[in-house]
Amino acid sequence: MNPWVAEWMDGLEVTLARAEFVAALWAGVVAHADGDTATATARRAEADAARVRGQAAVTARHANLHLPYRDQTIARIDNQTVYPYGYLFMTDTLCYWRRELAQLDNLLAGTDTIPPDCYF
Repeated sequence: MNPWVAEWMDGLEVTLARAEFVAALWAGVVAHADGDTATATARRAEADAARVRGQAAVTARHANLHLPYRDQTIARIDNQTVYPYGYLFMTDTLCYWRRELAQLDNLLAGTDTIPPDCYF
């Protein structure tokens, strides 16, 4: 497959996984608000399955990155900004996905554990 087409396909896969993740996450929130714990838990599991698919797409992309300066984009590095990482680090680690799952877990369990901040 053409490497640029492969990159496009990986992008579609992670975008589809993200859409399914968010839909399941919000369905879990709504089910919890309705008092339906079983459905909320099932939707949380669906969201996590979508996260796993998203991570697989991101990981697969690592084998075919077109950037000659990989560490400057997806690694923790010293740079001229206040952020100690490359500009795609939080995307690469799916930090926002993990953060939103932790927020749902807090809601479902009635806890207030601090989720990942996705900044530092």
